[in-house]
Amino acid sequence: MLISVRRRLVFLSLPKTATTSVEAALAPHCGVVVRNPPSLKHATYNAFMRDYAPILERKCRLKRSDYEVLCILREPMAWLHSWYRYRTREGVPIPERRTDKVTFSEFLEAYLAKPKPPFVRNIVDPFEFVTAKDGSVGVDRIFKYEDMEAFRRFASEMLQADIQFPVKNVSPGAPHYEVPEELLARVRERLAPAIRLWESL
Repeated sequence: MLISVRRRLVFLSLPKTATTSVEAALAPHCGVVVRNPPSLKHATYNAFMRDYAPILERKCRLKRSDYEVLCILREPMAWLHSWYRYRTREGVPIPERRTDKVTFSEFLEAYLAKPKPPFVRNIVDPFEFVTAKDGSVGVDRIFKYEDMEAFRRFASEMLQADIQFPVKNVSPGAPHYEVPEELLARVRERLAPAIRLWESL
């Protein structure tokens, strides 16, 4: 999560949407940079409103209407596949979360399961990430991961700097996958709100 009080901007870091690259580029221009632990770096909109918005109002005299909250949204199936690939890598800090011993289809079945196995835990639904308590979208501006140039132009204009995103923390493996149509349909149904939001951008 990044906050620029001066520019009246808050960037929320939805995992697997190039947030490490965005952080590297924007951090020099932001007064507040939350990198660790991941639970704070990847604070949802609800968590931001609960934990950080009151501080901005109390300490900086910024009401919620005084600043914009931004984030990036990735096509939801590609986003899940990135999670799968990311957890196949060496060095996953919690061994039970590694996915190198399961197929992507098995990963998706686990994502739909209740309770969830360890290797699909802590994967926040993209739609839930950007919504307020009442279920409405709370984030003011959402950019498509697939059009990072649009976000780069916006950030450059708002921060009055030539912003360039370095390539960092890329998930291993190719983005191709094969999944049975029946399973794909169930996953898409589960992610329907996120898919509709992404398609509307």
